[in-house]
Amino acid sequence: MLVAMAFTSCASIVTGSKATVLLDGELPDTLTIQTDVTTYDNVVLPQQVEVKRRHLKEPIRVLKDSAEVTQVFPGRKINDYFWGNLAFAGAVGMGIDWATGSIYEPAYDVCVLNRTESGIVVQYVPKVKKPANFYRHEIGGGLAVVAYENKSRFHTMEDVVTQGLGYESEAKSMYLGAASVGLRYYYHIDKHWAVGLQLGHVGDYTPYVKTGADGKVQDAELLLRSPYLMATAKYYWKPTGFVSLYSKGGIGAQRRQLLFRAYDNRADNRFFDEKKWLPAFQFSPIAIEVGRHNFRFFTELGYGTEGVFSFGITYHFKRVR
Repeated sequence: MLVAMAFTSCASIVTGSKATVLLDGELPDTLTIQTDVTTYDNVVLPQQVEVKRRHLKEPIRVLKDSAEVTQVFPGRKINDYFWGNLAFAGAVGMGIDWATGSIYEPAYDVCVLNRTESGIVVQYVPKVKKPANFYRHEIGGGLAVVAYENKSRFHTMEDVVTQGLGYESEAKSMYLGAASVGLRYYYHIDKHWAVGLQLGHVGDYTPYVKTGADGKVQDAELLLRSPYLMATAKYYWKPTGFVSLYSKGGIGAQRRQLLFRAYDNRADNRFFDEKKWLPAFQFSPIAIEVGRHNFRFFTELGYGTEGVFSFGITYHFKRVR
């Protein structure tokens, strides 16, 4: 919960509702520059000005002796920090970023004013992307919910426990399904591809109770235990920046144990204990990492042994430049 709160309205927290734009050029004139935030009087270029992010499509007015000589349109695009809200399903954070205008950043944050025979012309300088760096190794861990399990087999055993042995479930209100916990290691081949191993454990639990012939309450539980090991690979669609987007897939094996355990009835306790080797798999087409440096938070949406919705933290090290 605390982690999710920390990434609510990412763009608003990290960048704020105002952006800076640099007006540059070799103009010796003393100018007045007007933005939607303030007026800059008697300035000589270069001059950095503040603009509300929501109004980046509106002009910055440049005046000389109260007469307008040109207008500058820095434009706008989606702020990378805005996508950080997706890592924790932050619909509220997205709404806050949109309301404050932090969803946007300047399309051009450097604008050059040049004097020509026809007047002052504005040159918009494209942002230069730095060569992508990446870390060679990654280790981490996380939790997941709604992990894949043989639900028909599990429900069959629930029917046997209730109808055959006379127990009543103490978890009637909601069936959440299996959950998993896991560790992961990845070797990053380049800025897009990484391969690794994922070790985890899937578990499910349903408590039961019944009253014996002697009038005593007897407790029992139906357990699913399934450690797994998968070889995995992931591809980064957007490998650099505060937010990284990727897809992940994996295949391996799991040792599945379905166990019924009755604490006060030895006859029932010997009833059922099934162990099987089964394939393990995971496909997560939508996955997001959030973080600027070594530590990154991740969220993955998919289907398989690990679960439908997983989240956790990873540590990246040994930078390759």
